[in-house]
Amino acid sequence: MSNPPYIAEEEKRGMERNVLDYEPPEALFVPDDNPLLFYRALAVYGCEALTVGEKYILRSTAGFLMKCADCCRAWIIRKSKLVGI
Repeated sequence: MSNPPYIAEEEKRGMERNVLDYEPPEALFVPDDNPLLFYRALAVYGCEALTVGEKYILRSTAGFLMKCADCCRAWIIRKSKLVGI
C-alpha cells in the first residue's frame, strides 16, 4: 500500500486546520502543475516489481482518481507490449 502526497497545492485553502497543523506539507501536497508525480513513479515501479496476480493499493483524492487509474493503466499496457503479453 502506498500513500504518497496527492493533494494539489491549490486545495490547501479548503483544508481543515487539524490536518495542516499536524502533517508536514511534504507528506500531503504535490505541485498543481504535476499532481501525478508520485503515481507515475509508482506505476513504473509496479510494472517492474509486481508479478501476475499481485496488487498494490494507491490513495488519491476524488479529483485525481481517474487520472491516477489512467496513469497506471498506461504503464501496464506499455509493459505488456514490451514483454509481448
